[in-house]
Amino acid sequence: MSMILCSYFILFLQKYNSKSYLFSINVLIIMKKLTPKYLIYVLIFCLFTGASAQIEREFEIKVTDSGLYFDGEARKSDFSIDNEGFEYFFGRRITPHGDCIKKYGDFLFLSWYLGGEENKNVMLSRLHIPSQTLETVKFPHTHVGYQHKYPHIGDSHNTIAVAVCPLDSTVHMLYDMHSYSKADFPDSYFNYSVSFNGAANAPVGEFTLDLFKPRQTYLNPSYNYSDITYPNFFLNNNDELFVWFREGGNNNGMYKFAKYSDGAWGPFTNFSTLNAKSQGNPYNWGLYGDLKYINGKLRVGFLKRMSYNDDKYVYNNGFHYAYTDDPEGKTQWYNYKGDAFSLPLVKPEKIFFYEPGDVVTQGGANSIKISSGANFTVTDKEAVHFITNGVKSMVDGKSKNVHAYKKAGDSTFTISTDFPGGSLEAVDGNQVFLVSKNNDRVEIYKAEGGTNDWEKLYTETTGIKIEHNNVLIADGKMFVYAMQKASGDARPIYIQMYDLGILPPDTTRTLAFANVTDGQEIAKGTNLTIEAEVGSAYTEVSLWSGNTNLGTLTEAPYQWSSHPILTNMTDRVYAFSLVAKDEAGAETEESITIYTPEDNSLASQTSIYISFEDEAIANWETDGNDYGVVPEITDGINVRAGAKVLKMSYSDRTSGHHIQNIVDKIAVPNNHYFHMIAYTATSDNGYGQSFPTAKLGEWKPTPSFTGHASNDVFERKVTSRQNTQGDTLNCFPRVRNKANGGACDIYYDDIVLYTSPDEDVDLTAPSAAAEVEVNGDTLSWVEGSDEATGIVETLILATTNFSAAAPEMQAQVAYGTLGQDSIGDWEVLAKYSVGISQCTVHSDATMPYNYAVVHRDVAYNYSVPALYNEEVATLEERLSVSFKCYTLDGAIKLEMMKVGRPIAVYNISGQKVYEGMAKETEQYITLAQGIYLVKVGEEVQKALVK
Repeated sequence: MSMILCSYFILFLQKYNSKSYLFSINVLIIMKKLTPKYLIYVLIFCLFTGASAQIEREFEIKVTDSGLYFDGEARKSDFSIDNEGFEYFFGRRITPHGDCIKKYGDFLFLSWYLGGEENKNVMLSRLHIPSQTLETVKFPHTHVGYQHKYPHIGDSHNTIAVAVCPLDSTVHMLYDMHSYSKADFPDSYFNYSVSFNGAANAPVGEFTLDLFKPRQTYLNPSYNYSDITYPNFFLNNNDELFVWFREGGNNNGMYKFAKYSDGAWGPFTNFSTLNAKSQGNPYNWGLYGDLKYINGKLRVGFLKRMSYNDDKYVYNNGFHYAYTDDPEGKTQWYNYKGDAFSLPLVKPEKIFFYEPGDVVTQGGANSIKISSGANFTVTDKEAVHFITNGVKSMVDGKSKNVHAYKKAGDSTFTISTDFPGGSLEAVDGNQVFLVSKNNDRVEIYKAEGGTNDWEKLYTETTGIKIEHNNVLIADGKMFVYAMQKASGDARPIYIQMYDLGILPPDTTRTLAFANVTDGQEIAKGTNLTIEAEVGSAYTEVSLWSGNTNLGTLTEAPYQWSSHPILTNMTDRVYAFSLVAKDEAGAETEESITIYTPEDNSLASQTSIYISFEDEAIANWETDGNDYGVVPEITDGINVRAGAKVLKMSYSDRTSGHHIQNIVDKIAVPNNHYFHMIAYTATSDNGYGQSFPTAKLGEWKPTPSFTGHASNDVFERKVTSRQNTQGDTLNCFPRVRNKANGGACDIYYDDIVLYTSPDEDVDLTAPSAAAEVEVNGDTLSWVEGSDEATGIVETLILATTNFSAAAPEMQAQVAYGTLGQDSIGDWEVLAKYSVGISQCTVHSDATMPYNYAVVHRDVAYNYSVPALYNEEVATLEERLSVSFKCYTLDGAIKLEMMKVGRPIAVYNISGQKVYEGMAKETEQYITLAQGIYLVKVGEEVQKALVK
């Protein structure tokens, strides 16, 4: 009987030793229940099995005998010469390479080029994992070769990226591009193949070229795809597909990305920028790294390549890392310290955290060589790991690998050079796997997140010898996509699958808060219902607040409400715990802390524009001293924009008089700056002072004198204060006025408040938009950039005066609101947030406009308008109309109409707001304020209703 029990025990250990359960823990748990006799069997078993989880290779499948490889010599000149072998310029590797392997359901998708030099076709294989059935599609396109001019010289940059969109089961491929321009190669500068819906799930045996649409030179015809390299795809948590790539060159390039939605690709979001030197950075720069979506956050990690030729770096330098909470990546970007920044990033120093070149000997210019990029990952516990391999000193010839890592909450990264090289992958359970090679076969290491404690788990001793490989870890399996060591320009490539022993989470023991999260803020006075997710292993669950049990439940739904602690919640801090018991009485606990706002909660705005058009003097109050000077809103002569201005009249010289606005406030983080821009003027020999202050009792900075105001002319005044109080504090505007002699009037208009980590006040306009085009009813443009505070808004203006000059934008004015809806002949049609680079308009006969696209930054500086001009002659021909249209306040009047003709009125968005028939030759139509198109029969005119 004892031998039978021991045998069962050994089988139990063998089963779980191959999974992610820690072997040592399993042994300890069971050893407590064993007699000494059986303990001997256990110890003998451990000696032979080891203490590490068992990793097993499940298959090794040949994808092809003919994967493309550049087996010739490097060619650096005389490119027309075609020597023996497939020569290359950059590197020998092109298959597998880049973003070339993806898992979707039971399928693997593998992209590759067909060898040898006489072929070079783009290829896509689909492997059905359960049946190990391989299907391959051969595409007509062949590798264009170096510079798109020399097909006999290979270019390893021209990788093939593949992806599947789970929302419509389409297969996407981008390939064979290396900064080619549409002007030079209009038919193949950018190559995109996409399948019909459902192709990824085609039955086994039916995955063919017929499932794909013809090759395109664009993702979306509205945008420009010149100068693109390194295509990649990723999915967010909503299974939405994104593409990203580099635009530009090695030391003047930027990352940009776009989303696929409802069968179409949207506009770009630029993470960084081209020509950073022209935007205030000391140098242009490029990126060598990755964009990844991990744990609900889009993240970027890279080494930069600067345009300097005489610094100490031959190629790349500097670890840089950032992330965003925005699932579309447009906003909410932070560096590893949690400091916010806006896109596009112009100065990479904002997200720099360590210089890997510092680990080797330096000796002046070009003394450190890093030719690889940054390889990074983040675990499910938010431990961040970065590595770069082969940091070489050109002084002593020695090379080191660098590993930078930090746990969640750590303020700095720890650096180590004592670790095996390879590629990083995070897996469930706060683990990091490092996949390397030993004797040209796979070797696998593991470390806990946020550590450098690497444990060797597995060394492959059989199978192919590997020339190079890509690794994918998904669903507990590791896939190694590898080229076999061989000879020639057509070499075998294989796919290997390894079971890592990672089991899915045990959902029977799930215990979690379902509708509230740790650190969440709820409104004061909330009546809260708390819900829990509870696994079937638990027989009862209690909710506790401190020492108070709010109720014990034994079945779903697990919800607690109506308890006095959960009713009219006004305390600042609430701590809750879920305590669950299983059948054996063992307890599991999960805890969170939630908050209500502080009485002096911090303002959420980062920029405020204050105009006096709405006569909102109620927000302004004195500082408690009454000098007989009453502020008022007036139509005074010194109005800078709009119609209203803040006026303060003085009958005689007085001491300083303050008024402050305690409603329009901004939260200023510690060490950040509060910047205030205001315009002031005086009627007669007075002067004004403006300076910021914070809420009394929080922060009282010393006033900043800004000088005399000019008579009858508005002058811009700027002032700043740094918060050095240690905490984030509210700040709101305060202006000081003082007569200097006799009676005078002092005016204020157009006040801008914003907070920034930069000391300098932003008075520089964004760069202009580019490539403004109209296709059908779509106006599109390429977004410019702004380094100091970032583009936050894009304005669309229009005019029917085709000889009108570009609109002249004033700095520190709010357009499109507060009375500033027009600039000369130009009207503000719409405003869009950053990242939007197209909108719907009408450029045909129903909307004869010229358009202007203008960017605004957080300090209300405006870019030079980028114009789109219709051809006047064509428009005049289109607009040959007979009826007359007059615009009135709140209505339009139509005359000279033929009775019985249909009438339709459209708003700026193309929506029909009126439909009828001409019953008389004259007619009035009541309409809200706006721009309209009036169509009588087939004839169209424009109307502006005020």
